[in-house]
Formats: sequence, C-alpha cells, structure tokens
Amino acid sequence: MKKGHAVHINLALLKYFKGLIIYFRRSSLIELDTRGLLCPLPVLKLRKLIKNINQKEKIKLITDDPAAIVDVPHFCNEQSYRILESHKENSWDVFIIEL
Repeated sequence: MKKGHAVHINLALLKYFKGLIIYFRRSSLIELDTRGLLCPLPVLKLRKLIKNINQKEKIKLITDDPAAIVDVPHFCNEQSYRILESHKENSWDVFIIEL
C-alpha cells in the first residue's frame, strides 16, 4: 500500500467521523434542571443557557415552579423557539425546547 493512499483514506475517515460527531452534537438533548427555583429564575437560567449553545440544539427544561407553565411558553414564543413537548413528570413540569 502506498503511503499517499493510506493518508487519503485516513483523511476520508477523519472527515466521516467528524461528520458523525457534528451530527450527534446537533441531535443532543441538553438538560437544564431548575427544580427549587422560582419565577423568574427558571426562564433566566434558560436564557443564559441558550446564549451559550448552538442553534437547533434541544433543551430539556425541568422545573417545579408553578409559574413556569405560563412563563416558559411565553418566553419561547417571544424568542421564536419551539416547544416540542411539555408534560408533567412526577411533581414537576418538563419542556423540550428547540432553538
């Protein structure tokens, strides 16, 4: 096997695996647990996290703040983020948000 050929294959594999890493990163679900925090802290923590991540990321927000069922959808609507799912889990609310 020629040296140049092996390097070419290795570069192709590197590009392939780099693409896989990017794919998995894009499809990741970042969990933000704000249980124990009251209004407006869950939304403020969500806003701070959003500033530090890429577009098209998904966030799983967990909260036990009673005001969150109004505050989170309002914030997402104002910022043009999508709530893909919201449900009750045990005694807290869970929101899956796509940027």
